[in-house]
Amino acid sequence: MLKSFKQVLRPLLFVVLGCSVHFAQAAAPTRMLVGVGADPSMAQLLIAKSEGYFERAGLDVQLIQSASSGATVPMLIGNQINATISAESSGITTHLVDNRVITAGEVLTFKGFYGLVARGAKNFDELKGKRVAVDNATNSGILWQSILEKNRLNPADYTVVQVQPPEMMPALMRKDVDAMVTWEPWISRAEAQIKGATVLSTNEGIMEAGCYMYMNREWAQTNAQAARAFVLAITQATDFINKDPQAAARITAAQLKMDPALTASLMAKLNFSVKLDGQTRNRVSTMAEKLTQAGRLKSAFNDSDYYYPAALMSVAPESVSLKD
Repeated sequence: MLKSFKQVLRPLLFVVLGCSVHFAQAAAPTRMLVGVGADPSMAQLLIAKSEGYFERAGLDVQLIQSASSGATVPMLIGNQINATISAESSGITTHLVDNRVITAGEVLTFKGFYGLVARGAKNFDELKGKRVAVDNATNSGILWQSILEKNRLNPADYTVVQVQPPEMMPALMRKDVDAMVTWEPWISRAEAQIKGATVLSTNEGIMEAGCYMYMNREWAQTNAQAARAFVLAITQATDFINKDPQAAARITAAQLKMDPALTASLMAKLNFSVKLDGQTRNRVSTMAEKLTQAGRLKSAFNDSDYYYPAALMSVAPESVSLKD
């Protein structure tokens, strides 16, 4: 005898509902707010997001855009964001404000990515008495000090104007300033778009600099799995960049709405490598010394609680030689 419709439907509903409960109980992606700047040194973040590395690591990442990545680091105080990538100076100065802001690892180093561009001056003698746009909240300020020292220039011969990097090129075009100390893509754009623009110096041989993953220590320890997943996604994005730099440049260009050829040339000035080792520590220490000399630090920098190797250690232990 055939079973009634209800007799057939009941077990099917049980299976369907059972599957629904199973999927509902599966771990939902962890929400993360991550700071990001607007230049190709943000490639690892942009690729981790666009190519699904964050998603596959179990993260739902929202990128929080700022004028520069350096401006996002203070947002780690109070967990306005959960992580970001930026250069040394922002990490060091913010750590001295709140020592819970730490670095989970170095992600890249710069090769001529920073520089000083002048308009109507072909050397530093011709720049004397002129206005130089500098952002003292970022590595721009440190590069300016390093350029003065390297070339034995008198700071009194130049007028420093505090300008954020995205506003420097418009200021140079308007002739509000005569030079700017900044980084790519503004250096290349200035050369291409401003008549008489000349690069008087890059950071090569003058200032070593890199970018680092920053987090709030309390957040990272409380959300250890999410911290590990973030580092894993950045590591995977780094592998992608190094294995297929042309594809990486295309993706980064699309995300930043930049010319692909220009983006590729700028990314060639970046060494992408996720690590936490003696070179990392030396680079940070050197930058801390430069910040001290420039009067940027209100107290002595001690790196004893600055590093957070646990997340990278769980992902790529061979890349870590620093301990807690």
